[in-house]
Amino acid sequence: MSGKRSAKSRRGWTEDRLIVSTISQHMAADLCNSATSWGPDFIGSDGMFCDMETKTMTPVCSLHDVDGCINVNVEDKTTSKRSAVAKRQVETKHKSYGTISQWS
Repeated sequence: MSGKRSAKSRRGWTEDRLIVSTISQHMAADLCNSATSWGPDFIGSDGMFCDMETKTMTPVCSLHDVDGCINVNVEDKTTSKRSAVAKRQVETKHKSYGTISQWS
C-alpha cells in the first residue's frame, strides 16, 4: 500500500475547513507535494492554495496576479477563481468553508 490517501479517505472535519498561514516555514507546495499529507485545504506563506482533496495547487491573487488565481474572502468563508473572459475579469465561486483559520 502506498502512503498516498485517496479522496475517499479524507476525514469529514477537513472538508469544510481552510487554513491560511503566514508562517514562513509553512509552504503549500511542501504540503501538496507530499504523498503522505492530508487535512484541510491550505494556503501557505508561498502564496499558493492547496486543494487537499485533489492535491492541486493554485496561486493566490493577492500575491500572484495571474489568470486562474484564487481570491479568499475570510468574512464570507469562500474562495473564488478569477479568470479573464473577453477582456474582462470574472470571479466564479470556487469553494465554501465552515471555518477559515488564520495562523501567524
